[in-house]
Amino acid sequence: MKNKIRILLCSASLERKGGVTNYVRLLLDNYPSDKYVINHFVQGYNSEFMNIFYPIIFLIQLSKFKEKLKKFNPDIIHFNPSLAWVAIIRDYIFMRYAKKNGFSVLFCVGGWEKSISEHFHTENVFSRFF
Repeated sequence: MKNKIRILLCSASLERKGGVTNYVRLLLDNYPSDKYVINHFVQGYNSEFMNIFYPIIFLIQLSKFKEKLKKFNPDIIHFNPSLAWVAIIRDYIFMRYAKKNGFSVLFCVGGWEKSISEHFHTENVFSRFF
């Protein structure tokens, strides 16, 4: 039997409500376990406002992410941020670290916020950075 493909799925906690977590929950509940091993890496934090401790939280999460990459050694990393600036920037930094260290990456943005999506369309951010 062939080796299973190892996927590291990075998203917010499944405790949260919303489209991104519903999507991730569906992925985790319905993937063919005979072909894939999926490990869920939780990132972000549950707060409705920008917290002064976010830089510290980010550094802690980045450290945990690096540790997870060493231990799990995924074949591909699937980032699934919401369409929010903090999530996009955070996952962009995580993605750059992963790619710099030779990992394959899938970056799938979920959710929708019109004011942010207009920036992506007019400034062509994705083609410049992703």
